[in-house]
Amino acid sequence: MFPFSFLYQTRTFGALVFLALFTLQVQAQAVEEVIVTASPVAESTGSLMRSVTVINRSTIEASPATTLADLLANEGGITLSRRGAPGVQADIGIRGSNFEQTLMLVDGIPIQSPQTGHNNSNVPVPLQAIERIEIVEGPGALQYGASTTGGVINIITRKPTKQGVSGSINMAYGSHQTRELGASVAYRGDNIAQQLTVNGLRADSEDEDKPTDAELLNVLYTGSTLEGPVTVHWGAGQTKKEFGAWGFYSDVFPNAREKINSHMAWLGLNYSGDVWQVSSDIYWRDYKDWFNTTIGATDYINRHKTQVYGLKTDIQRHDATGATAMGVHLRQEILDSNALMDHSRKEASIWLMRKQQLSESWRLDMGVNVAHYSEFKTYWLPSLALAWQFSEDWHSYVSAARSARQPSYTESNMKTSGNWGKPNIMPEKMDAIEWGFIGTPADHYIKAAVFERQSNSLIDWSNNPTWACGANASPPSLVYCADSFQDYRAYGLDAGWKWQPELPGLQSIKVDWLWMNVDLDSNRQKVTYARHVPNYTLSIGWQTKLSERTLLSVNARRPNYKQQDAATLLDFRLGWQVQRLTLALEGSNLLNERINEAAFSPIAGRWYKLSATVHF
Repeated sequence: MFPFSFLYQTRTFGALVFLALFTLQVQAQAVEEVIVTASPVAESTGSLMRSVTVINRSTIEASPATTLADLLANEGGITLSRRGAPGVQADIGIRGSNFEQTLMLVDGIPIQSPQTGHNNSNVPVPLQAIERIEIVEGPGALQYGASTTGGVINIITRKPTKQGVSGSINMAYGSHQTRELGASVAYRGDNIAQQLTVNGLRADSEDEDKPTDAELLNVLYTGSTLEGPVTVHWGAGQTKKEFGAWGFYSDVFPNAREKINSHMAWLGLNYSGDVWQVSSDIYWRDYKDWFNTTIGATDYINRHKTQVYGLKTDIQRHDATGATAMGVHLRQEILDSNALMDHSRKEASIWLMRKQQLSESWRLDMGVNVAHYSEFKTYWLPSLALAWQFSEDWHSYVSAARSARQPSYTESNMKTSGNWGKPNIMPEKMDAIEWGFIGTPADHYIKAAVFERQSNSLIDWSNNPTWACGANASPPSLVYCADSFQDYRAYGLDAGWKWQPELPGLQSIKVDWLWMNVDLDSNRQKVTYARHVPNYTLSIGWQTKLSERTLLSVNARRPNYKQQDAATLLDFRLGWQVQRLTLALEGSNLLNERINEAAFSPIAGRWYKLSATVHF
């Protein structure tokens, strides 16, 4: 059972309750409601039955972040494991879940790799092309099936709003010979909108003896029709990376280098009527990964090529007392690898959901997802949620759900000098429960939730000093082995407050707090991911308008890992805009903290960047 008693033992929760009561008295402009699409039935943030964060375009433009991972780092529920220079690699989780348990979407299209979840954050979307990001915390298995134990992150791309041709050119120079160049061009006509965005970055290593240099390229093209009940949308993108990966995956054999080249494309159709809504998409993604580990004078090279094909269709019918929704998702994954062997597997899921208004104040959501894995079996994944609207601006909810995911081929078939997969490993099942409240009084957005996840089949990597899991290693402590663990339990408190006041100078301020604890029966083995999460993370951000043309944004994040000292990660952006020109001075990790968000490799140190953007 969840130890609810800890709520009354923490000053943070007490302060949050006081703040909630205080803000009921504030009179100001109402905070903007955002329609969240990363849920089975699109809803406003003020009525969802789970904790949700939306990063809008104005926040993205004011942020000191250079990459998607850096942007997400300032959100309280996000758990990050960054490696190397900014944008090189980051594993993204939610509330302590790992990268295999968090689903990334681009305009609703899933980004998943059967090779490894390390690839899931390699999305071909420059920050200049993002309209908003929806972070839905807690299990999202109902609509998307697998790999949603932690939650769902949906990246919504921009659509041009200006008639005719518009665009921008951006360039930047920064620490460690960082060079960045990008451009965006868009066209909007009477019934069509299109946008092409390109962004490239190069950076040298912080330490030449431990190579982490990087060369990155992201290209994205999107388009859609605009008028009528039936609209068509499409997109295509590329991500290309080459980087030094010193210590990214192993502290015993750290000398590594990696190349990635990935493409994706999708085509979709939407119908929106008074009663019925239909959405259907076909998508494709290929992923090429070249990885070299140097041990002594010998290079060990792994080559992987992944092809993913998918079709998903969702249908909604609205009535006087709620809505009924259902969907089908078909997916095929093909892997060609010299290290993991060749594989092909299929996944099919069908889901059904009912949203029912029980009374003026009570709502009920119930549903089930039936997921079939061709290499395993069929899993029934039910979900249930109940909400109570106890005032115009406040509601409370409780939700429970089950999720499942099949192992990646790295977890089942990897055989290297440092990592050894488990061929007969079974899919992971996870049960989750959450209780929380959401308030939108005046110009505030307040949320808080207590949550718990449990599993008797958690997939993770461990290091056992007496057993090498079948690998020919001496000593066995050199090898990390994939395995299923019982009695996994993670629980905690996730709370946040955002204020957009009508005060001179101050545009917004937000505070996020995530506290969590992890219990795991690992027989004293060193587990790589499940336990390597912050015990608590405090995130604070604010935007101050220094003048009519000058905006200062500051983000501070303090994760506290049990295995290392707490550190304060401080970022800023000072932007100045006049007519069509924007100049900005940006800095990240100003205190030069050297913490390990990932198991072996520290985050990048202090980094400065001077940028210029011209709009036309």
